[in-house]
Amino acid sequence: TEMDSRDTHVNGSIALRDRMTADALRAYLDVVLDQPATIAVVNWEMSDRYSWVDKFFPRDDGDRVRGCLYDVDMNKKQAWYAVASAIDNCRPRPKTAT
Repeated sequence: TEMDSRDTHVNGSIALRDRMTADALRAYLDVVLDQPATIAVVNWEMSDRYSWVDKFFPRDDGDRVRGCLYDVDMNKKQAWYAVASAIDNCRPRPKTAT
């Protein structure tokens, strides 16, 4: 499955926008990683600097969209910690015979 996030229509401070993005990604992964059929989660962009979302879904206020795990300077954001926590806490799957 694919995982993208955007704060295009979220108003407020950067801290609030980052918290809401982190919460949304964590909630998404809590559901997706609990499904036995999920074998991978793809996240296309890692840094807000290179995000495709900024080009196709720009914010009305002109701020950069902050939906990635790293900011424009490659610093980890709250979203990175939320994703790492979701992965750390997903339950192990039984191995299947090949």
